[in-house]
Amino acid sequence: MEPRPRLHVTALPITAEIIALALIMPVFVSALAYGQVSTSFKSNDVHPNGSITFRYKDPVAGKVLLNLEGAGKPLAMRKDSDGVWTIVTPPLPPEIYGYGFEVDGRPQLDPKNPVVKPNLINVGNLVIVPGNMPQLWEARDVPHGVVHHHLYTSKVVKGLLDGQSEYYVYTPPSYDPNRVKPYPVLYLLHGWSDMASGWTAVGQANFIFDNLIAEGKAEPMLVVMPLGYGDMKFVTSGGGVWDDDAAINHNVSLFSRALLTEVLPQVESGYHASKNRDDRAITGLSMGGLESLTIGLTHPDQFGWVGLFN
Repeated sequence: MEPRPRLHVTALPITAEIIALALIMPVFVSALAYGQVSTSFKSNDVHPNGSITFRYKDPVAGKVLLNLEGAGKPLAMRKDSDGVWTIVTPPLPPEIYGYGFEVDGRPQLDPKNPVVKPNLINVGNLVIVPGNMPQLWEARDVPHGVVHHHLYTSKVVKGLLDGQSEYYVYTPPSYDPNRVKPYPVLYLLHGWSDMASGWTAVGQANFIFDNLIAEGKAEPMLVVMPLGYGDMKFVTSGGGVWDDDAAINHNVSLFSRALLTEVLPQVESGYHASKNRDDRAITGLSMGGLESLTIGLTHPDQFGWVGLFN
């Protein structure tokens, strides 16, 4: 087969305005006792040089750590005479960072920050370090596409509530279901523990594609973002499943069937999607990268472009 160019798509984290009430409430209630919800208390300050001051108030805690995406290891915080634990990070590049606190060995959300990152295993808070120029993941003054949410009853995926699976479809600005040339399609797969909404609620992929299309760096396309599990036990059983080759193969096999026999036909039935292999790409992050390689390389008649992110 003739070698093809690699697919390059960059997705950066972005805020997800989802209030995980059931998870936040116990933290919120405990915070009341220590004045965390005082209007004068601010849990994070982003400074002009990109550094961030984090604060967590708990006078009786013996040890508080900050878990910050990209830091590599938990960062120790120091307590002042008022019981406020503080740390100032080094300058950080523009990004939207996930974070959380660890109080005497127990994970805690930031009760002062209602913006959280949806996840099936670890829910965390989010904080933005802006750049000097607009970032690719920011909503700019350009034409915007639309993100459509679809629910369907899966006969393949195991462990779903009432058998209900889901996928999201991004349609580009000025999407025309009647145009002569059908749209190319990118199948974008999320990482382990993420939800089907991960690429839009966290990765903010829709704004990235809006901006790339507006800059002429990407062709208007459909982007399909499905729930990426073949068996929900693969995520609900915890990270130990990655030591079980049989479990990995089982999950990938079932997801492959769900994508090819359920999601792909529904997308091509409901949208003006090209059925030409050269107009189909598949890529993913982490677990989604494994799935994209497995599916793409074993179905070269259906996917002309394959990629992955670590």
